[in-house]
Amino acid sequence: MINPRFKADTYKDRPKSYLVSKLMIESGTDKDQVCAKLCMSRKVFDCKLNRGSFSFEDIQDVAQVCGYVIEFRKADSCLNEEPFLENVII
Repeated sequence: MINPRFKADTYKDRPKSYLVSKLMIESGTDKDQVCAKLCMSRKVFDCKLNRGSFSFEDIQDVAQVCGYVIEFRKADSCLNEEPFLENVII
């Protein structure tokens, strides 16, 4: 269960941390689950959140743990399709 005091808005000035915290809040995933997947301690994870120093691979792993997929599509191929942003985080 996510700590009710844990808010994504705390990290608005650090886009990577904001994205990670938003993914966790939206999915109801806690820090311990994410830390286990990333093979890092809770202290290291908290430091990365505070500094905003997540790598792209870290963010992909967090998204996977939270049940999301990050994908890139060429803009031309998306023009004639239905909107696809329901479960995609950019």
